Amino acid sequence: MNDPRQSISPLRAVRMYCLLCCNGSAHEVTNCIANEWEPSCSLWPIRFGHGIQGRSTLKAIRAKCLDCSACSPADVHNCKFKDCPLWPYRFGKNPNLKGKGRSSEQMSVIRSKISRISQKPLAHGAFQQLTLLECR
Repeated sequence: MNDPRQSISPLRAVRMYCLLCCNGSAHEVTNCIANEWEPSCSLWPIRFGHGIQGRSTLKAIRAKCLDCSACSPADVHNCKFKDCPLWPYRFGKNPNLKGKGRSSEQMSVIRSKISRISQKPLAHGAFQQLTLLECR
């Protein structure tokens, strides 16, 4: 059976978590004072479900999960709160993207090609341009 949480985005999961934390009140989410605590809530800047350039939503979720589990990666791994909207993203990865993109073996080949190309000497200070075709 498919987990309905895996079809939502990480930002939507953050918004759902914040609403749960504030007893379902969007007004309370708006007035949340978690940024005044030490340490502040890692989700506070993205509590409205909108990303902020330069901030990783998945890293913020991972930090919140570590905070919830007393900074224990093992407890995050063994988390029993499967109803939590953040649960699918607790490792700092998006399970919705699993199987998409290149495999680690393909990326290893690409990185080695990039490394070899970048080590070639440049002729008379010319700019060396790496194209995608050279990586394949």
